[in-house]
Amino acid sequence: MPDKIVLQLPFPPTVNHVWKHACRNGRLRNYMTDKGKAYRNEAILCITRQQAKNKQLTDRLDVTIELHAPDNKRRDIDNHAKSVLDALTIAGTWQDDEQVDKLTLVRMPPTTRDKACAIVVIKTIPEITDD
Repeated sequence: MPDKIVLQLPFPPTVNHVWKHACRNGRLRNYMTDKGKAYRNEAILCITRQQAKNKQLTDRLDVTIELHAPDNKRRDIDNHAKSVLDALTIAGTWQDDEQVDKLTLVRMPPTTRDKACAIVVIKTIPEITDD
């Protein structure tokens, strides 16, 4: 793996806009919204284009997500991480987001809607040995 992988993804929706819950026949069902599906597909396309030559990561990982929001709206930045991590998993960047041992979320200064994005920096964590 290179020193680090840097990817630019669309600004992610919050987990509250990606997953909804409904009760059917007395059973609770979780489902992905159309907005969630659209983000996932767009993010996967961006990931695939940017990391075409990279192999799937199998190491423990340190991930930083810089959120460049489209406006000054108040938002809980932790609600945006799940959409990004799930897209990276489905795109095959790594085997599972369980590999992420360190996750850093950074709120960047707001930008314009057309420049809103999430910058993802992925680094491997050196293996600890008992020497």
